[in-house]
Amino acid sequence: MIYLDNAATTFKKPQSVISAVDECLKKYCGNPGRSSHFLSMKTSEMIYETREIVSRHLGLDNPERVIFFQNATHALNFAIKSSINDGDHVIISDIEHNATLRPVHLLESLGKISYSIFSSSGNIIKNITDLVTDKTTCIITTGQSNAFGREIDLEKVINLSNEKNLTLIIDAAQVLGHKKVDLSKAKNVVLCAPAHKGLFGIQGCGFSVLTDNKKRKTFVEGGSGSNSKSLTMPDDPPERYEAGTLSSPAIISLLYGLRYVEDVSVEIINKKINDLSLYSKDIISSLNGAILYESGNGIISFNLKGIPCEIVSYELNKKEIYTRAGLHCAPLAHRTLGTYDLGTVRASLSYFNKRTDISRLYKALKDIRSKY
Repeated sequence: MIYLDNAATTFKKPQSVISAVDECLKKYCGNPGRSSHFLSMKTSEMIYETREIVSRHLGLDNPERVIFFQNATHALNFAIKSSINDGDHVIISDIEHNATLRPVHLLESLGKISYSIFSSSGNIIKNITDLVTDKTTCIITTGQSNAFGREIDLEKVINLSNEKNLTLIIDAAQVLGHKKVDLSKAKNVVLCAPAHKGLFGIQGCGFSVLTDNKKRKTFVEGGSGSNSKSLTMPDDPPERYEAGTLSSPAIISLLYGLRYVEDVSVEIINKKINDLSLYSKDIISSLNGAILYESGNGIISFNLKGIPCEIVSYELNKKEIYTRAGLHCAPLAHRTLGTYDLGTVRASLSYFNKRTDISRLYKALKDIRSKY
């Protein structure tokens, strides 16, 4: 079995992650912040350790501003709907995932906001600046396209948001674990990501990291474990934004996944993934009839001329090579790259992939090419 769908969810997981989740489920896993017995207190401690490592990994020292959600989509919805007010103008990139595009589009369709789309090619700072109006309050951008691997220089956009005093919302789903992101100089950033991709956690945990201490609108209301007599949510993070029971095993998987990433080092992971990306592009582009699109940093997007991408992925699946076909929940990116009507086959890489995986992919594609 060769797994090449890591941009959706990494597989396999480090053994330390598997063992940590197993230990949590067997030995503690009480409801964090709700009781004073050992199981609850132990779970709370582990969750706080996770806040600490996430904050530190991003160059920050405010664990309380790490807010946990069900996934990155919920985290992005929180960031967008708690940061943007009626009448605001928002600027988003032309390679955004639907987790960003759909909530922004909904707010616009309700007449609450307006938005513009900046080009992610060329001089992105000029592209963004040209769209800023006196009503612009927020920039929203991915760090890397999940469909094509195109990257956006986050350091430059952070500097621009500081200079213009704009809120910056970052979708870091495809970046964290593969590249270092430094928020130490960011003034008004909300970074959102899941546990289950490059950070090697399990599904069920996403997070937003706040670099400011603004009191935002709540996204969901409910039990917070403190001041239960109040009819409103607490004033301070993280409790203000974390209504209901957290997914403790998933959060603890993030702790151990991030420890694994830091033990190996982001630099080593990045080098291996980029080396594999270059090898993948070289070998796939050499195949007769292969159409290789913009790709990089672990995401390889391609088609076989005359064969629908869904058929290619289906045939690969029969050979136990697992990829993804279609628009990858990113139709805006496919419009930008000109593949909206076709979709693509996406092979996405992890630190655990090997060159032999890519060689077998090439052989399988060659067989599919000859069959059709």
